[in-house]
Amino acid sequence: MPRVFPKNKVLELMRAGKPAVGAFLPITSPQIVETMAYAGMDFVIIDTEHGPGGIETVENLCRAADLGGMMPFVRVTNNTDPTLISRSLDAGAMGVQIPMIESGEQAERVARGAHYAPLGTRGLAGVRAAGYGSIPLAEYVKTANEEIAVIAQIETIKGVENATAIASAPGVDIVFIGPVDLSLSLGIPGQIGSPLHKETMDKAIDAVLAAGKPVGSLTYSAEHGKEQIARGMQYLCINAVPVYAHCRNMLKELGRL
Repeated sequence: MPRVFPKNKVLELMRAGKPAVGAFLPITSPQIVETMAYAGMDFVIIDTEHGPGGIETVENLCRAADLGGMMPFVRVTNNTDPTLISRSLDAGAMGVQIPMIESGEQAERVARGAHYAPLGTRGLAGVRAAGYGSIPLAEYVKTANEEIAVIAQIETIKGVENATAIASAPGVDIVFIGPVDLSLSLGIPGQIGSPLHKETMDKAIDAVLAAGKPVGSLTYSAEHGKEQIARGMQYLCINAVPVYAHCRNMLKELGRL
């Protein structure tokens, strides 16, 4: 049966003023992706920046997300190679998350790499994303340009300083503020929520919201997520595989620690 290019659930939620909830996945497990989808998560971020998966794995994880009606996004390994973007999208990703964006020019360049002409520079082929040619290419190009999400990550002091320009760059749909790398850039690695870290995070969030773009970050608990939503954030990301914390809690409850 010919593929129908899907609507992007995350973008639809944001256009309606609602938050979207998803998770980073650094583990190459289709079963975990399926489970997340059946649980009702809106999106999964297949993490190739810090995870081990290659493009064949990305494609299979996208299939698992499709099966459950969840949006597969891919965090690519860097912001300099446009083929990482195009290959992820050809494999079926509905969005790309780009690390270490520090200027409006960078943001516009990566967004162009995710879009077809006349909006960008992405090369066209009748691969998986286009239903192996079963979607007429003119229709596919138009729909992909409308539905593919580009998420720019701000995670350095320089990125925070240029947050308005990054959020305003043509083709950028969402801005993600990376709290962990930001703490490293501030010289306080791991001190998430410290006064300096919170002040810098707030500065970035305020700039993105003022520019009229959805903003998101990591969410550490249900209570924290509610605070973020009240703050105006719409792109909430959790850790899909909190194995360490779960095991430690179980050991404590069993009196082993």
